Amino acid sequence: MNNTTTVLSNSLSHLDRSEFESTVDTHFGDKRIRTLSTFNLMKTLIYGQVTSSFSVREIESSLAVNSSKLYHCGLSTVKRSTLRDALKKTILNYSDRHSSRS
Repeated sequence: MNNTTTVLSNSLSHLDRSEFESTVDTHFGDKRIRTLSTFNLMKTLIYGQVTSSFSVREIESSLAVNSSKLYHCGLSTVKRSTLRDALKKTILNYSDRHSSRS
C-alpha cells in the first residue's frame, strides 16, 4: 500500500482542530448551522485553494469527482447551495461582529 501525504492533508495538519473549535464556540460561529460546520467549511475552502478553484461551482464539481479519494481527509460532497449559504452566513456573522466594534 502506497502511503503518501497529500498537499491537502499536509495543509490540514497545520490546523489545530481543538483551537479552531474553541474559537468558533467563543464567537458562536456554528449557531443555527445544520449541515456544514465551520470546520468542514474551512476544509472545503482549503481544498478549493489547493485545487485552484475559482468558483463555488468548481469546488462542488471537483469534490463530487474526487469524493472517493477525499474520504480520508474527512471531506464529502457538498451541494453548491449549501456551500453558498454557509459562506454567506459566515460573511454576515463576521461583518456583524466587526461593525459593532466601530
